[in-house]
Amino acid sequence: MNELETAGQPGAVERQVHRHRGAAVETVTDHVGQEWPVALVFNGISHAVMMCTPRDLEAFAVGFAISEGIVARGSDIHDIEVELHDDGELPHAEVQLQVVQQALRRAEGKAPRARRAHRLRRLRNRKYRSAGSEPGTGARYRLFTTARTGRDRPRRP
Repeated sequence: MNELETAGQPGAVERQVHRHRGAAVETVTDHVGQEWPVALVFNGISHAVMMCTPRDLEAFAVGFAISEGIVARGSDIHDIEVELHDDGELPHAEVQLQVVQQALRRAEGKAPRARRAHRLRRLRNRKYRSAGSEPGTGARYRLFTTARTGRDRPRRP
C-alpha cells in the first residue's frame, strides 16, 4: 500500500522498521497494520468480540452474520452502525446491526452456552469406551460426568 491509502485511516500506524536486504540493513518509516477488538452487537445484544483490522467493518459484520447462521442473507439486516473509539488507551470498535427478529431466534441456538448444552445432551446419550476398559470409564464419560455434576471429580461407581 502507498501512503495515500493508509494515511489517517484506523488500523495502520507509522513505525520505524528495519529492512534487511542481504547484508545491508536500513531503518525506514513504514505503515504497520493494527488489530482492534471489534464487538458485534445484534439488536442490542452483544454476540461476539473479534480481533481484526478496523477497515470494511460493515462487510466483515455481514459476512460474520451469514457464516454464523445469524442471518440467511444480507437482506435480513436492516441497519448497520459502526463506532470507532480510538481516543483511549485501547482502541476498539463496535458494530451495531439491526436484524430481522426471526433471524435472531434462529441464532439463539448458536450461542456458546446453547452449544455446550447441546454437546452435553449428545454425550449423555452415547456410551464411550476407552480401549481395553469397561464401558463408561472412558475420558469422555468422565468429562461428561464432571460437567453434569458440576464437581471437580466424577463420582466413582
